[in-house]
Amino acid sequence: MFDLKRDFTQWSGTALLVIISLIWGSSYLFMKKGLIAFTPVEMASIRLAFTSFCFLPIFLVHKNSIKPHHWKYLLIIAITGSGAPAFLYAIGQTGITSSVAGILGALNPIFTILVGVTLYGLKINTEKYLGIGIGFLGAFILIISGPNGLDFSSQNLGMSFLVVLAVFCYAFSSNTIQKYLPTMNPLAISSGAFFLLLFPNLAEAVHVGVLQESFWTTARKEVIIFILLLAFLGTFLANILYFHLVQKNGAVMAATVSYLIPIVSILLGVLDGEKLSEWQILGMVTILVGVYLSRK
Repeated sequence: MFDLKRDFTQWSGTALLVIISLIWGSSYLFMKKGLIAFTPVEMASIRLAFTSFCFLPIFLVHKNSIKPHHWKYLLIIAITGSGAPAFLYAIGQTGITSSVAGILGALNPIFTILVGVTLYGLKINTEKYLGIGIGFLGAFILIISGPNGLDFSSQNLGMSFLVVLAVFCYAFSSNTIQKYLPTMNPLAISSGAFFLLLFPNLAEAVHVGVLQESFWTTARKEVIIFILLLAFLGTFLANILYFHLVQKNGAVMAATVSYLIPIVSILLGVLDGEKLSEWQILGMVTILVGVYLSRK
């Protein structure tokens, strides 16, 4: 039977999925470009400080809706949803391509279910367990693979693991929002979380020297636009949209944005001259099969 409210929710959710996937899929390329002239710590701290400033006016509007008991959850969201992943991804992409980083992001739905089961009381069926296992197999294949075949070097394994850890962090954030802040305004969630990140990352940005004229070399001036795009689109705008999607459609459904993110990141990576090996393609397909089964 035709249900306007239900159908609108489904279509709006699908539209948000596509928009978020385009934004986050391009974020890996923005990080790659930013790392040309900035260190991972410099890029992550500038990114988070700029995003926090963007959220500050919104926080001032919504701060009265944030109750004292909300802050402990917002701290979890701040650390796992933005703070830690920004640094982990930046460091991780010094050793792997933007395409591979995007593919590993496809583990998000699997980790979301795993965290939901172990810590939040989520009930799942056998197919979901099978999907989790297959997804981890795909991640293992991807982690040990490189553009020229299997790569067991410590740098490749270590950098891949950091990206996987970043994806795992996102699962805590999504489940925390769905379980403890299901009716809270997404703008209040986002701005409150980034208010907690403002001063630590502003201090770190100052510490690395952003206020010093000598810091802004020609190379840094040329690529800062990628970090600002990463901050505004990939963190500021995408966080608002994603938190809204989690509330309206659930953490697991929202995590399926990871179906589309690898496609965007791979296409942009290839256009930028990156190559994928047969093993990396196999790993990606295996992960997506696992994600599909975990949605059953």
